[in-house]
Amino acid sequence: MAGSPLDGVSDRAAAVCLCFEVPQATVLAAARAGRAAQATVILDPSPYAAVPAELAECVDALLVNAHEARQMVGQLIGEAEPSTAERDWLRLGAAFAALGFKRVIVTLGAQGAMLPRHLRSPAGPRRGGAR
Repeated sequence: MAGSPLDGVSDRAAAVCLCFEVPQATVLAAARAGRAAQATVILDPSPYAAVPAELAECVDALLVNAHEARQMVGQLIGEAEPSTAERDWLRLGAAFAALGFKRVIVTLGAQGAMLPRHLRSPAGPRRGGAR
């Protein structure tokens, strides 16, 4: 894309942070450029819209609030606010993994944020620390 804002991404970017305030074609092009540059690609699908599979493949971390998470994977995280039960977060992580996401951060307002686990180790669910 000669002459585009994406020129030089490989020279400068450690991370590419994206949202849906621009056309999704632009977001996809930026995600692909970030991926090609080996930058970490972070997507906040806000204002909310479904994330196409081809974009999900380029995303290293998805950043959603509880409402957006519910819109993406249904009622797995409860009617009002997400449960803090580990089994619920494991199910949520598995649902996001099925959509093609590697890491997900769910923001919970004043309650902080959760990073659902997608996989279990042979010893069972892991607690704390980075994945």
